[in-house]
Amino acid sequence: MGEIRIPGATLEYEVETGRNEVNEAMPYVAVVGAEDVQGYVEIPSEIEGLPVKRIGGLAFGASCGELTGVTIPDSVAWISESAFAYSTMLTCVKIPSSVRGIGECAFAGCEGLRWVDMPEGVMWVGFSAFTMCYGLVRVTMPSTLESIPRNAFSSCLSLSHVKISHGIKNIEECAFDDCIQLESITIPDSVTSIGRCAFVGCRNLANVSLPRRLENEPIESAFLSCPRDLKILYRD
Repeated sequence: MGEIRIPGATLEYEVETGRNEVNEAMPYVAVVGAEDVQGYVEIPSEIEGLPVKRIGGLAFGASCGELTGVTIPDSVAWISESAFAYSTMLTCVKIPSSVRGIGECAFAGCEGLRWVDMPEGVMWVGFSAFTMCYGLVRVTMPSTLESIPRNAFSSCLSLSHVKISHGIKNIEECAFDDCIQLESITIPDSVTSIGRCAFVGCRNLANVSLPRRLENEPIESAFLSCPRDLKILYRD
């Protein structure tokens, strides 16, 4: 393991080859830890002349309590499980279009995070990736993402603006449970299934727009504990 000092932090890194999620035959660098983190950090795209391809599990976790913002370089392909979990002062993060996967609980408990725009190219997101991001207001999900996983945005108490792009096929169970500020949601025509309790406890949800194909599907369980006067529109 090596170390490199950058403005705002000391990064710990390892040289890797051929991890399944990165699927890269040539050597690359994974950032696996961070110390002395202060404020905004810009992760370099290269270390020792090798591209930074992965942000490792717990690399910027709870011990990085003073991390307020981070720029992830466009060399990174994978953000691993719990990479930024419980960085409570983190308010902004830029995810580049090079990222293909975001691991389980990657940003869980980042209660200061205000917005997340996942770019086109993100293909997989792990369960509970953004759970308990209490300050999260806006999220955009790309067409390249196949499924919104279970508990992805569970207990995001401030979430009020959600864009689900055409191309997403599945919304898994409890994906948006207890998003109490969510008032309306448009489900694109590409969605073929909505899991049980996907929107459970969204007590201010007033309007849902769904593709006609779901009209005869048993989706009532997706909206448990939502308002009784919830309006569901099936569009052609």
